[in-house]
Amino acid sequence: MHKIEEIKPQINKRIIKLLLTDKYWTRDQDMLRLIGNSIWIINTDSLNLIMNEILNEYSNIEEYSLNVQKRVASIYINYLHALYKYQNENIASKYLKWLTKLSAVPELTLFKMLTLYYEALFAKNNQKAKEIIKPLKMIVPKIIRYLPVK
Repeated sequence: MHKIEEIKPQINKRIIKLLLTDKYWTRDQDMLRLIGNSIWIINTDSLNLIMNEILNEYSNIEEYSLNVQKRVASIYINYLHALYKYQNENIASKYLKWLTKLSAVPELTLFKMLTLYYEALFAKNNQKAKEIIKPLKMIVPKIIRYLPVK
């Protein structure tokens, strides 16, 4: 049985190879799902390039369908979590800014609230983060248990 740390480089290479063989991977919902699920496996340098590619493709996110907005927003929320864990706040600001451009519809409320939460965390305002998270604890407790400040 392999430990995740042992197979990470192999998986990282396969994902990068997949991306390099498809010029339009950023438009493929399955590839976006793969990226979202692989954030903790892909090495940091590759991940930064991937996130920038997605950012370029979806710079006007409010013009896309709700499903696309949800998919990309979930990728960026996961990425913000990784950036926070590795204390890489200087990169986070452009993704936080991007998330504020999501459509103002009820279906995207969770993403908007998590954006506010991560803004507070990166600003080192744990009290505000706790206030934002309070109503989410009742609504989506399974998601909240994985966040850094509770």
